[in-house]
Amino acid sequence: GGRLGGLPLAVSSVEPIPLHQAIDGVMDRGTGGAGAKAGPCLYFTRFKQSSSTFRYVGGTAEHLWAWCEGRDRAVPLTGDYRGTSRSPRIYRGARDGPSFLMFLSDRHDAGGGSEWIPGSLNLWALPLPSSEALYASADSSPDLSGEADGMPEMDRPFQLTSVSCDHNGMSLMEYDVDEATGDVVLRIGADLHLMESPGVAKLLRSGGVNGNVGDRQLKKEDTKGDAKKKKKSNHNNATQADR
Repeated sequence: GGRLGGLPLAVSSVEPIPLHQAIDGVMDRGTGGAGAKAGPCLYFTRFKQSSSTFRYVGGTAEHLWAWCEGRDRAVPLTGDYRGTSRSPRIYRGARDGPSFLMFLSDRHDAGGGSEWIPGSLNLWALPLPSSEALYASADSSPDLSGEADGMPEMDRPFQLTSVSCDHNGMSLMEYDVDEATGDVVLRIGADLHLMESPGVAKLLRSGGVNGNVGDRQLKKEDTKGDAKKKKKSNHNNATQADR
C-alpha cells in the first residue's frame, strides 16, 4: 500500500501582525501605491460569533476590516451592516482586469439600495480598493467602532449566489477560490459545488445575480446587437425571397 510522506518546512522567522481580534484574513500584496505609508493590505474578519444563530446581529457579529502595512490602525469595511460578513478572499480575474474582495454575508437588500437586513448566507463581492482609497476617509475620522461613519468610500457589495432559493432553504457555509483556475468551490450542506471561472467572471462583470447599472447597460447593448443581427437576417431573407 501507499505511505504518507512529507517534506521538512523551514521557517526563518515569524513576524507578528499588530492586530487585535483578527480571526481569518487574506493578504493582498497588489494594493500598495506610491507613498511611504502605502504597502500590502490584510483583509480580515474581526470577532468570532459565539453561537451558530442565523441572522445574528450586533454583539460579536463578524465584520470585515482592512489593515495596510505602515499604518497604525485598521479600517472597517462592512460597518454599514450589523450582521455577519466574514471569510474574505481575493479574486483576480483577467490579467489586466480588476480584482475583487469576496466574502460571505447574510445581508439582504431591503430595497432602494440604502439598507441591509438579515437573510441567508451567500457569496458577495466588491471591487478591491487601493490602500489610498481605504485610508482616505479613515485618516480624517477618529471612529474605530466599526460603524458606517468610519468606513472608507467604496463601491456597494453585490451578491454572487442565491443559495437559499436554489437549494431548498439551505445556506452557503464556506467557500474557497482556486487561484490557478479562477474557479470557486462552495460548500452547501454536506455537498461541494463548483462555480467555474467563466461563470464567475460573467457575474462579476454584470454586478452579480441581481445586476446593477452596468448590468442593465450591458443588457441594453446586447439588445441593440441582437436587434441589428435580426434586422440583417430579415434583410438577407427578403433578398433571397426576391431572387
